[in-house]
Amino acid sequence: MGHLNPLRWEFIVPPPRRFRTRRQDVAIRHARLAVDDVGWVDGLLVTTPRRTATDLAAIRLDGGHLGLVVADMLERNLTQPSDLATALAPYAAGYGLPDATGQEFLQHLTHR
Repeated sequence: MGHLNPLRWEFIVPPPRRFRTRRQDVAIRHARLAVDDVGWVDGLLVTTPRRTATDLAAIRLDGGHLGLVVADMLERNLTQPSDLATALAPYAAGYGLPDATGQEFLQHLTHR
C-alpha cells in the first residue's frame, strides 16, 4: 500500500512466540493482534489496511507519507472510509489537529 521504501522492514509476532533476526533492515515487534486485525493475502498472514494505517500513525509517520498510504488504500477499496476514519481519529492530535474528527483527519491526510 502506498509507495514507501522503508529503511527497515517491521514484522509483528504475537506472543508467546519468539523470533529474532540478525538482519539490520528487519525489526521484530511483539504485539497482540486481534482476529480482525489480520487476514490472508497471497498465502501470507498480514495486518489489515486499517491496522497498518493505525500502526503507521502510532509511530508518527510523516503526514505526507501517511496520506499517500491512506489514499492508496481508499482508491483500491481495501477498506471503508468510515472504518479508517474511526481508527485514525485518536491520532489526529499528534498531527496538529487536536479538535478534528476522524473524518476531518482523513480528509486532511488525503486532501479530499
